[in-house]
Amino acid sequence: MKILTSILLLVIASGFAPGSSSLAAGTSTTAVAASTDTVLVFPFENTSDRPEYNWIGESFSEMLSELLDQSADVVSIRPEERNLAYEREGLPLTAILTRATSIKIGDRAGADLIIVGTYRVDGEKDKETVTVAARLIDIREGRVVGRELNRGEKLTKLQEIQGEMAYEILKQRNPALPFSRDDLVGSATKVPVAAFADFMKAVTTSDRQNKALFLARSIETYGKERKDQGQFTQAIFELGRLSYLDGKWQEAIKLLQLVEATYPRATEAAFYVGVSHANLKQNDQALRVFTDLVPKMPLYEVYNNAGIVYVRAGRFDDANIYLKPAAEAATRDLDTQFNYGYSLWLKGDHVAAADQLQKAVRRKPADGEAVRYTALDGEAFYLLWKASERAGRSAEAAEALDQAKRHLPSFAQWETKKSIPDLTRMKPRFSRTALIRL
Repeated sequence: MKILTSILLLVIASGFAPGSSSLAAGTSTTAVAASTDTVLVFPFENTSDRPEYNWIGESFSEMLSELLDQSADVVSIRPEERNLAYEREGLPLTAILTRATSIKIGDRAGADLIIVGTYRVDGEKDKETVTVAARLIDIREGRVVGRELNRGEKLTKLQEIQGEMAYEILKQRNPALPFSRDDLVGSATKVPVAAFADFMKAVTTSDRQNKALFLARSIETYGKERKDQGQFTQAIFELGRLSYLDGKWQEAIKLLQLVEATYPRATEAAFYVGVSHANLKQNDQALRVFTDLVPKMPLYEVYNNAGIVYVRAGRFDDANIYLKPAAEAATRDLDTQFNYGYSLWLKGDHVAAADQLQKAVRRKPADGEAVRYTALDGEAFYLLWKASERAGRSAEAAEALDQAKRHLPSFAQWETKKSIPDLTRMKPRFSRTALIRL
């Protein structure tokens, strides 16, 4: 991934833009300084025998991540990336981790720092108090940074506690913070308690319908109680992302376009907007989004998608300016390899297309196992057959034809109609960890 990043940064630094003036090598609003560390906040452990308050643990992961992102000194790894790290280690998301396992998960997620903590809820309903302890650990050295943070307050002041803790964590790393404790506590408590509660219910439920309902209610509550204080961007982003994941493209666009450019996840929102436009076949809008996004988010997934919308516009030379560096960077991503070969084929550069499409079907089988191809491989073999044939490579063409007949279910249909559908492969997701590392 570091190689990928280096290549794409070099491409940007050279400056270009298809059919227009060159892109500046300029800075991104999400660019991370060399001294910036990545931090992963784990759900805090509930040490009281009261499971109805388990949501508090996840609220620390969610809200501390959001608050820490307001500083240029750290960038938070979000809960969804943390969950992927759990899955890769074969751990349930509800697992209580040892310090060693937490460090392992943090390393797997690409973190430099992790935050772990515990909390206890005491008192009868409506009079609860919460006592919290948290530690910042540098996993590169395996040591606790600074002192343990301890807070105790009424449960109704949970957001205030989270704001204070976020400030103390940042203060330990950088005593010269450009904002005050009150500023960060103000950010933490800006969301009304009822809206915050609904947001956390949305975060902790696995039921997608309920998640959408809780998010919508939190946005509505915020709007009623904070009419003069903007919008609940965090909830709007999550509801837009949920719509995106559910394939509700128009709804996703409507919500994610509300995300302010200053919001830490604005480029992520724009990525989803671009893919949504593309899936709605709104190519002009997708083109504007992705070409604007490239210098801000120079990942191979963005380059791939920018190239695709140019392919769909029939502008193959422009498409290849994006697809070539994407393919060179993501050598193991077969979709990206295919897209570049497909664009070369559409352009009529059959020799280059044949060379590139070979990379899209290349496999290294496991010891003692045969290579297993899919229908997508069948598409690549079909184009490889056509390209090799026109390039005068009869042996390669014959081999590719044989594989295309085996693995492409629509082979006969394509041959009968003498036409093929759009085969471009959009990347619906990207590596946020790679973005953080830029």
